[in-house]
Amino acid sequence: MASTTASDDATSRKASAEVMARLEHWRRRAGVAQAAAIQAILDDPRREAVLLSVFEHAPHLSDLSLQHPDAVIDALSGRADAVIAQVEGDLGALDRVTGPVPALSRAVSPLKERAAVAIAFSDLSGLWECERVGEALARLGRRVVETSLAWLVRLAFRHGELKVDEDGTPSTLPGFFVLAGKSFAAGEPGYCGPIDILCVTDQERLRSLRLRAADRAFERLAGDLCDSLGGLKDVPQIFRLTTARRLGTRATSLVVSTEEVMAALTGDDAPEVRAFLVNATVLAGDLEAGTRFLGLAQEQLFARTLTVEDIRRAVAPERPPSEETETGLAALSMGLQQIVDVCRLALGGADLAFREGSARDVLHEAERLGALDAYSVERLLGLLHFARRVEDRLQLVRGHASPEPAQGGELASLAALCAFSQTDLFETVIEGAIAETRQYWLSLMSEGPRARLGAASGLRADGEVSETQGTLERIGFQDGGDVGTTVDGWLSHRFERSKGGAPKRLSEIAPGLLTAVGRTRDPDIAIRRLDEVLRNAPPSVDPLMRVRDEPRLITFLADLFGNGVHARDVIAKDPLLIAELFETGAPYPTTRERWLERFSPPLAAPRFEDLRQRLAPWLSENRARLAMGLLRGDLSVLDLPPLLADLTDEAVRAVVDTVSAEHRSGRAEPGRGLAVLALGEYGAGLPSLGGTLKLTFVFDPDGEEGPTADSLQYYSELSRAIARSLSTPGPDGAPPLFAVDTSAGPGGASGDIAASLRVFRNHYVGEVGALELLSLSNARIVCGPKALTERLRAALADLITRPRKAQRVLQDADRARATLPRPDQIGSLGDIERMHGGLNDLSFIVEGLRLKHGAEHPYILSTGPLDAFEAMARAKCLEPDTAEELSQSLRFYVRLKTMLSVSGDVDLKRAPPAARLAELIAGAAGVADFRAVVPLAKGYAERVMTHYRAIVSGHDTVHSLRSNEAA
Repeated sequence: MASTTASDDATSRKASAEVMARLEHWRRRAGVAQAAAIQAILDDPRREAVLLSVFEHAPHLSDLSLQHPDAVIDALSGRADAVIAQVEGDLGALDRVTGPVPALSRAVSPLKERAAVAIAFSDLSGLWECERVGEALARLGRRVVETSLAWLVRLAFRHGELKVDEDGTPSTLPGFFVLAGKSFAAGEPGYCGPIDILCVTDQERLRSLRLRAADRAFERLAGDLCDSLGGLKDVPQIFRLTTARRLGTRATSLVVSTEEVMAALTGDDAPEVRAFLVNATVLAGDLEAGTRFLGLAQEQLFARTLTVEDIRRAVAPERPPSEETETGLAALSMGLQQIVDVCRLALGGADLAFREGSARDVLHEAERLGALDAYSVERLLGLLHFARRVEDRLQLVRGHASPEPAQGGELASLAALCAFSQTDLFETVIEGAIAETRQYWLSLMSEGPRARLGAASGLRADGEVSETQGTLERIGFQDGGDVGTTVDGWLSHRFERSKGGAPKRLSEIAPGLLTAVGRTRDPDIAIRRLDEVLRNAPPSVDPLMRVRDEPRLITFLADLFGNGVHARDVIAKDPLLIAELFETGAPYPTTRERWLERFSPPLAAPRFEDLRQRLAPWLSENRARLAMGLLRGDLSVLDLPPLLADLTDEAVRAVVDTVSAEHRSGRAEPGRGLAVLALGEYGAGLPSLGGTLKLTFVFDPDGEEGPTADSLQYYSELSRAIARSLSTPGPDGAPPLFAVDTSAGPGGASGDIAASLRVFRNHYVGEVGALELLSLSNARIVCGPKALTERLRAALADLITRPRKAQRVLQDADRARATLPRPDQIGSLGDIERMHGGLNDLSFIVEGLRLKHGAEHPYILSTGPLDAFEAMARAKCLEPDTAEELSQSLRFYVRLKTMLSVSGDVDLKRAPPAARLAELIAGAAGVADFRAVVPLAKGYAERVMTHYRAIVSGHDTVHSLRSNEAA
C-alpha cells in the first residue's frame, strides 16, 4: 500500500477544515460554562493534538465526544476516575428498573459510552498506562454485564418465565452465573470487547430453590444478554459477548450445567474448556455459587498433570497459529493469547499467579521460574503492548469489536492513531509481529522450552513428585526438604496395610495434592497433619483410595489442613473424625435439632471433672465438624454461627447443672435459682470460633425484700465457680472450654458477679450508661429455672420498651462510642467489628431501633440480628431499601468474619493471604477476586455509616421521612 504523498495535500487541507469544524461544534456542545476549561485544554499543545487527532482519525470516538463533551474535558483534565465513578453510580440506579430488552440497551448504552470516552482520552493523552486502561475497561464491562443480567432476571420473573415456590422474588437468581475468560478475565478487554463468556447453571442450587420452568428461561436470559449488549436496532454495540461452543462441536445450548463442565474437564471431547477455565472469573449472577464452582473446576483441571498434547489441544484445538487463515490483528491477538494460555496451563497448577494474573504477569512469572528466557519475554511483552494498543484504537475508529482486518481508509486512520506516519510501514510492522508470534509458538512447543515448562511446573511428566527441595519451596512450602522426606516416607513404607498399589495411587494424586496444599496458608503444617491423618486413620478407611476416586477431596483436604486453623489439630489425632473426613454418607445437618440428634451432648455429671472429660472432646470435635462442614460445602458461612451458638448453649447448660449440684452439696439453697444471661455476639446468636462468651448471672432470692447476705454470697460463689469451670485450662495444659467475660453485669468488673433480679432491673432503670442499656437488646437467657427465666424475660422486655427519650440515649451512646479507637477500613478479624461502618455499628443500629420502636412493635424484639432489619421493614420502622442495604451489609460482615474465624486471623491490608485462603475469603465475601474484598468492605462501611448518622440524628424511620416530606 502506498504511503501518503504530496498529491494528497488538497485532501489533507480539506480534512483539516473538517476537523476544525468538528472542534468548533464540540466547543458549542460543551457550552459557555465550560469555556475556561476548554481554553486551558487548547492552550496545551499535547492535549489539543489529541483532540484534533480524534476528530480526524477516529469517527466513532469523535461522535461520542460530541455527545459527551464534558466527559472529554474531565478526562483531559485528569478527572476520568470521577466520570467512571458517576457512571457506576448511574448503572447502580438501574438495579430497581425493568422493561423490555431494547429499553435495557438504550439505558445502558449512553452510560457505557460516557465512561468509554473518559477512558479513551486518558489513554490517548498518555495520562493512563495500558494496564490502567485495561483495568478500567474490565471494571466497566463487569458492571455493565451485572446490571444487564439483573435487569433481564427481573424481567423474566415479571413475565412469569421464572417462578419460585416460596413467596416473593429473589433479588438475584441463585444457581445461575456467567463466567468470563481469556483477555477479559486477565483485565485486558477492548473498548467493545469481545468478552468471552460461559453461562452456567448449578442444578443442585436451583433444586434447593425449587425454581420452575427454568431451562428455557435460562436460554432466553443468555440470548437476551448477548443481544442487548451486542447491538440492537438503533443502539450501537455496547460489548460483544462471545459464547464459543466449548463443550463439543455438537453443543447447541448457550447455557451449560456445572456437571457438564466438570465432565468436559475430565474428558477429551472438549479440550478448549481447559484453556477457558484456567483464568476464568465470575462475571455476574450468583457470585457465591460461581466462585465455589470455579474453585472446584480449577482444582479438577490441575488434579492430574497435563501433557504437552493436552495443552496444545486445549489452546489450539483445531490448528496451531502458524496455520491460521486469519489475517491482521486477529491472527496476532490469537497467537499471543495462545502462548499465554500455554504458560497458564503448564504452570497454573504450581502458582496461582498464572491463573489470576494478566498476560504480562504470566510472562514475567514464567521468566522468574525459568520457563522462558529473558529476551523472549521482553519481545513478547512488546508484542502484547503493540497488539493491545492497536486493537483498542481500531475499536475507537469502528465503534464495535470485529475480527475483520482493517483496510483502506480505516487502516490509514488506525496507523495515524498509533503514531505511524506511513500506512505501508504500519502494515509491514503488523505482518512482522504476526510472523514473530508464530515463531515463538513453534519455539514454545519445541523440546527445549517444553522441558523448561515441565521443570518450572514442579511436577514430572509421569506425575511423580519432584525430589528437589527448591521445587517444593517454589510451589509454596517453607521447608521443601522436610516435606519431601515426609512424602518419600508415604511412598516407601507407610501403607503396608492398604489394599495394594498405595505408592502407585499416591503418585497419581501427589501432584494435585502438593500443588493444592502449597497454595494454602500453612502448607508445611498441612503436610504434617496429613501425615498424622494417614497414620491415625482407622483400619476401615483407605484415604488414598477415597482421594483417587473423588479428586475433589484434594481441595477439601488442602483447605482443612492448610487453612483450617481451629480444626486441623483435633481432626488429625481423632480416628472418628478422620473416618468422617472420608465418609461418603449424609452431609452434616444444618439445624440444631438434627445436629444434636446425631452428635448428642454429654449429660450433667455428679462432678465437674467427670463432665469435663466428656464435654471437652465433644466441644472440640463439634467445633472441628463445623469447620469441616463449612470447607466441604455441607454448611454455608451463615449456617455456622447459629449452630455454634446452639452447641455453646448445650455446653454451658451442662456445666451450670453440674457445678450447681456440686455447689449445693446437700445444703439448702437460699433462693429460687440462678439464670445465665448471654450478651454481645454470643447473646446475638452469632459467636465465632475462638470467641469470648459475655455472661451475666441473675438469681432469684427468697421473698420480695431483696437478697439476703447469705443468698448474695451463695450465688456469687456459684457464679464464680461456673465462670471458673468454663474458662480454666484443664489438666496437662488442656485448653479451657471457653474464654469468658463477666464484666458486663450490674457489678461491673470489680463488683458482685451475680445480681438479684430486682437489683438487675433497678440497675438498668436507673442512671445506667447508654451503651450498657443498648446492649440489653441482644441479651439472651441461656438457662435457669422456668419461673426465674419467665420473670427475667419480662424484665428484659420492660427495660427495652419502657418510656424514655430513646433518641437522647442513642446520641449519648454515640458520643461514648466516639472515644473508642476505630480503624477506617477492614484489615483483620477484629477490624470487622471495630471499623467505622463495621459489625459494631450495625449492632448499634439494631439495638437503637429496638430501643426506639420496641414498645410500638414488640415483634422486632424477638428476631435475631440477621432477620432484624427485615422485621423492622415489615413493622414500618425502616424504609424497605434501607433495611435491605443494612441486611446485606450485616450478612456480608458475618460471612467474612465466620470464614476468618475458621481460617485464623489474617492481615487483609498488609499483603494478600495465600492463594487458596484468598479464594475462600473472596467466596465468603461473595466476590470472584480477593482484591475486591477490601474495596467492597469499604463500600459497605460507607453505606452503613450513612444510615448510622441518619439513625443517630433521628431521621431513620418511615414516619420521620414522611413527616419531613410533608413539611
